[in-house]
Amino acid sequence: MKNIKDPISISVFNDSSYQYIPRQKIITKLEQLLFDEKIEDATVNVIVMDNEGIQKINNKFLEHDYPTDVLSFKMEEDIFEAEVYVSVEMAMTNATEYKTNWREELVRYAIHGVLHLLGYNDSTEEEKIIMTKKENKYLSL
Repeated sequence: MKNIKDPISISVFNDSSYQYIPRQKIITKLEQLLFDEKIEDATVNVIVMDNEGIQKINNKFLEHDYPTDVLSFKMEEDIFEAEVYVSVEMAMTNATEYKTNWREELVRYAIHGVLHLLGYNDSTEEEKIIMTKKENKYLSL
């Protein structure tokens, strides 16, 4: 029997000190997003980290010596292969500020990271509105 690879492969890895991470929710939301954006072949690894871990990556690759909510990197130019790093501690902090729960914030960060890799930006108010609408759409599905 021939080994057939799924055209869309999303994995969630927990490299944080928190035990429960909404893996299946992240996978489902990202699958829908990629389907809607007409991405037919993709590999996305979402890595959940504590602030210390994401700060190290932020410093190493972007020379920003502070933790952030999400970092996303496209690994290949010709195919959609990506890594998205999200901070569970930033999700907890921001959930209080935005009056949501940290698991929803974490899912939002994964969606946000993939949207960046698809070419969406949030540099201007108009771009932020578009991204937030897309994030809200996938969170509500």
